[in-house]
Amino acid sequence: MKTNRIIFVITTLIIALGSCKQNDITKDSPMITVISPERNQDLKDITAFNVEAIIEPKNASVIRYYIRILDSEKRPVFEKKVDCNCIGEKRVNVKQAIEYDVNQSTDLLLRLSATLDDRTIIEEEVPFKMIDTHI
Repeated sequence: MKTNRIIFVITTLIIALGSCKQNDITKDSPMITVISPERNQDLKDITAFNVEAIIEPKNASVIRYYIRILDSEKRPVFEKKVDCNCIGEKRVNVKQAIEYDVNQSTDLLLRLSATLDDRTIIEEEVPFKMIDTHI
């Protein structure tokens, strides 16, 4: 009797865990094209710069996207979440002006990620450098 309960509990757990859908994360996704900043580009901190990208999901729609700028220790220095009702749209244009002043030249990382309506997460990362221009 006790053995039957244990087998029943184990079977139930296996079925329950097997039915849970994991979020797939696709890094360096071909569905995201970052236009600006360019990979390894040097930007001066004296003016704002634009983050520009195109998200083109295949067989899904974007429900939200995140723009994050991370410092060399992967700490966020800028974050923005954009909920969009982009159901059925084949292309989502991303444009965000960012101003970030640094005390010394530093390596940064743009991480642009998007959540699709099938709960898949796609992501693109672009390293760049912010140059300190004290006047």
